[in-house]
Amino acid sequence: MKRLFITIAIGCCLFSIGICFFHAYSERSLASLIYYNEEDIIIIGVTIDRTNTEREEGYDHYLDEQEEMEELLAFLSNYQVKRVSQSYYQKQLLYGSQQEVFISHYSHNASVVFIGEAGVHVVDQGTYRIVNGPIDLSELENVIVK
Repeated sequence: MKRLFITIAIGCCLFSIGICFFHAYSERSLASLIYYNEEDIIIIGVTIDRTNTEREEGYDHYLDEQEEMEELLAFLSNYQVKRVSQSYYQKQLLYGSQQEVFISHYSHNASVVFIGEAGVHVVDQGTYRIVNGPIDLSELENVIVK
């Protein structure tokens, strides 16, 4: 009886771990990775090109209106991402210019997202490759600047 209980407990633990890994590495929308709560927002800052490191003012653009952020999230929701390891991201996906989106909330940790053509790094969440990409960074810039 005791052996059966231990076997069932181990089986349930392994099943739970499997479900967690499946969820973490499944394909999802890029916009779903970004926490955004319109009622709790402090600031939204966007940098068009992170390779230009001599920014003293902070971010290139600040999105003031809810419509601007929703338009940005709608654009990003067109892309599907899949989680990859940090080393794979650095070797295979980290090239060219990157754009940075910073969203700060009162009651939640800030969302910091580095968006490149082939990969995305979400601080404190992981690195992802674009499944249906590459992302058109010039179009993303047009969405941000309007």
